[in-house]
Amino acid sequence: VSFGIETTFAGNSRPNMVRAARAAGYACTAVFIGTADPYTNLDRVVGRVTADKGHDVPPDEVVRRWAAVQENLVATGSCFARSAPAPRAPEGRPNLR
Repeated sequence: VSFGIETTFAGNSRPNMVRAARAAGYACTAVFIGTADPYTNLDRVVGRVTADKGHDVPPDEVVRRWAAVQENLVATGSCFARSAPAPRAPEGRPNLR
């Protein structure tokens, strides 16, 4: 059986699903496309709201979600067949991990 999901990976349900799938014998593969820091996400939210193409998200929530994704990736890393380190934050911006 093969299937795929799309997720922000910031909550608990998808990491728990990955753990359960791995425990049930599934081979889990992840393709994660993310940003190196939450500032990029903040810029994207401002851009889409300014362009009237999306909803606003409070800045503290954007940062919280970004950090939660990083934690969830580390916590579930052993469930995946392959993994690679996350990119570093751009020059001049703190790495909030």
